[in-house]
Amino acid sequence: MQRQDVDRRYTDEEVGEIIRLASRLDDSVVGPSSTGLSLGDIKRIAAELGIDESYVVEAATRYTVEGRKEQRRSKLRNFWLFVFKVHGFVYGTAIAGIAAVDLATGSGVDFVQYPAIGWGVLLAWHGGFTWLMTRKLSD
Repeated sequence: MQRQDVDRRYTDEEVGEIIRLASRLDDSVVGPSSTGLSLGDIKRIAAELGIDESYVVEAATRYTVEGRKEQRRSKLRNFWLFVFKVHGFVYGTAIAGIAAVDLATGSGVDFVQYPAIGWGVLLAWHGGFTWLMTRKLSD
């Protein structure tokens, strides 16, 4: 094994990853704790760092509640953006198909402009609504 530099400073993310990896490598850790740390484990680590237990409990509570809320918001934002992207793709594909038919028939009447404008207005409204919803969910 390579000698580690004892003076190196690790970021919070690196510390988390090191603890997670060590818990996976430790064969004596079995059950639910092998995929994470319990609140008791976190309290013990925090106590070694000189952090009061009440702050750990408060932080865990906030993390759970705020994390779930943010997760729901993120899923909704992604949903609205996905639906708008699908709508835009279907619009583009349909208008391209109608334009191809217009060109192929060569009737002199460009029918494509009517659905392009009408559907385009609806797509613009959908885009505005999506922008407002994703903005609201970001706040």
